[in-house]
Amino acid sequence: MTIDAKLTLDLERFVLGSGYCLHVKVDTAPAKTDPAELFKSLLVRLRTVTQPEVLARVCARTDLAGYREKLPAPLVPFEFYLVRLSAPEIQTAMGSIVVGDDIIIDPVPELWSHTPNPGAPSPFTARVWVTGGLGTDYVLADVEFPTYAKGVTFQITEHLVPGNVRASGTDGEVYRHNPDGEMYCRVEEDYTLFADLTEAINKLESCRSEALGLVKDYERSGTEFEGDTEELFT
Repeated sequence: MTIDAKLTLDLERFVLGSGYCLHVKVDTAPAKTDPAELFKSLLVRLRTVTQPEVLARVCARTDLAGYREKLPAPLVPFEFYLVRLSAPEIQTAMGSIVVGDDIIIDPVPELWSHTPNPGAPSPFTARVWVTGGLGTDYVLADVEFPTYAKGVTFQITEHLVPGNVRASGTDGEVYRHNPDGEMYCRVEEDYTLFADLTEAINKLESCRSEALGLVKDYERSGTEFEGDTEELFT
């Protein structure tokens, strides 16, 4: 039995001083994307010590079963959410950082000025929701950061005494919380910044062909295979 599948992607492209941004978002309106299994069909390669977060591809059908998705926070608290801020200075100051401290990012990364959430206020502020604990170099924020970012200028200050700076630096990194060390996760929206124009264009074209391939895979049936043909190969 075939499934009449459809997948609609909003493919926004814009140029910044720091590179070429591809913003991909699945339109989850029922008239636009169906079945709902396709809503989180963007596969993100998660950040490692040596590699940034990037959009790996639009999922193949096997990826939908093979990789976990970003779930609502009440079910899996902030897993795969963009809430993690790490830096060597945070590790050094971890003993003094407490839940409820203020996180201040100023100036905000250039890309954040082009995202609808939070509309790029500068400074960007949040509160410490979880501390990584002694020996770790990260905290989790109580709201999502707009996108992955590296080289972030930040301060963590005492909430009731703003002048009391717990930690500060210019080399912070913002990325998805990944407590189980997964390699990939599935999401419905992603911003990826490319330094090279050719790389950005290639990723755009890949998204188009991969999205078509995913839908076609849903619509395949055994009748496409059946038959008897005589074929000459030379």
